[in-house]
Amino acid sequence: MNIYIPIEIKARELEGRFLISAVAAERGHTVILGSKSDTRNLCKKKVLPPGIIHDKSLTPSNDSLKYFEQVVNDGYVLTSQDEEAGVTLENYTEFAKTRYNHESVSFASKIFCWGRHDSETLKKFYNENAHKFVDVGSPRVDYWREEFKLYFNKFNVHKYFKDGPYILIPTNFPILLGKDKIWNIFARQRRAGYFSRDLDREFKLHNTISYNYRLIGEFVKLIRFLSEEFPELSIVIRPHPIELEDAWEKLIGEYPNVYVIKKGGVSAWIRHCSLLINNGCTTAFEAAAINVPRIAYRPFESDYEYEMPNKVCHSISSLDMMKDYIIQILSDNFDNEDLNKATNKILHSRFANLKGKLAADKIVDEWESIDHPSLIEQSTVNELIKIKEDYLKNEKKTNLKFKKYLAKVKNKIIQKDIGNVKNVKKEKLLHNPHKFIDLKDKEVTGLLSRLRYSLNRFQEVKVQRFGEKSFIVYSENHKN
Repeated sequence: MNIYIPIEIKARELEGRFLISAVAAERGHTVILGSKSDTRNLCKKKVLPPGIIHDKSLTPSNDSLKYFEQVVNDGYVLTSQDEEAGVTLENYTEFAKTRYNHESVSFASKIFCWGRHDSETLKKFYNENAHKFVDVGSPRVDYWREEFKLYFNKFNVHKYFKDGPYILIPTNFPILLGKDKIWNIFARQRRAGYFSRDLDREFKLHNTISYNYRLIGEFVKLIRFLSEEFPELSIVIRPHPIELEDAWEKLIGEYPNVYVIKKGGVSAWIRHCSLLINNGCTTAFEAAAINVPRIAYRPFESDYEYEMPNKVCHSISSLDMMKDYIIQILSDNFDNEDLNKATNKILHSRFANLKGKLAADKIVDEWESIDHPSLIEQSTVNELIKIKEDYLKNEKKTNLKFKKYLAKVKNKIIQKDIGNVKNVKKEKLLHNPHKFIDLKDKEVTGLLSRLRYSLNRFQEVKVQRFGEKSFIVYSENHKN
């Protein structure tokens, strides 16, 4: 069958979604993986043949609901796993209300859950479609497992800074330190219906931003303190995928052993660090799963922090305590066992694939169980490339005709025909190219090479470029 897998935020989703693609290709299916323009949008335009569209959420904005309805009516099969996850929240109820509704759930054939934390709540909320929610875990969590250790050994973190031990500080302030303006974020959420689905959300967001702004200042103090107190260590700041690197560089200033690095997947950085320091970040769960020493820096109390990641860490509230604890953690005598036992229950309630079958394998199992006439058809690589080429030729002709038309029309009429400025600005609110800037050949071939090396699988799987930010993933035996 044909499978189309869009990526919204490359740094967050590429590894996990590539793993699903490789598993599907290994079983003989043909996958297009990449930007929404080459997956979602080409399905919306009925350019791509029927198949499964595996979306990154079922958020019920008006635009998304129209899209879901259209592609399902056009014969595509819709499945989803929410990449925002909601695993950092103690209670999943608010997430279940804002990221789904009865209508969006009705369009999906399968909805893949991260663990009991989300699946149990979703089944209660949408009980008439409870059978659609499948507790498989996330392919992003697959990479946390022991069998992926060799995968990360292939990634040399020290090509980005000096050799030696380092403290990793993954940050989680995308609203304040991202490229987007705060008021555009509010406008986007309002347009997507978040505030109407949760009446308290708008002013909770204001308070969350206020809390985060204060917390950023405390982390700036912390990083400078660590740099001065532990000059023999490197301090690596790992910005959230939406945060800008130069934001942290300008906030911190020049410190010789502090590095702001976004290169590579975050899992590799967690695997190789001596200590992880965070507040409310999903990376704390990953560090706990692979038994990396971890601290939650909580310099003040707040109702707006993400408590659950902090509960799987040692909690520190002052710089003096931080210094003492780091000295203990970096010593050979430090024992993390008590903390690991305490976090076991949290981890296994939120992540269904820490043991047993990989989530990627379970997802493909579920796809293969779907009985739908559209899934009988399967396209070859050459057919898909020809479809794309023909589409681009037609688009070029259409654009040329439109340009010639515009050249004959006066400026004031052009503005009238295109639409008013207000509508143009609304469209730009949903356009976030900084989330997925590019996708190089060596990134994708490198992913495949490391998966082959670590898992001893996917020897017949191949990749071929489909678009500027998309690839076809297929089996060598099904190329032509």
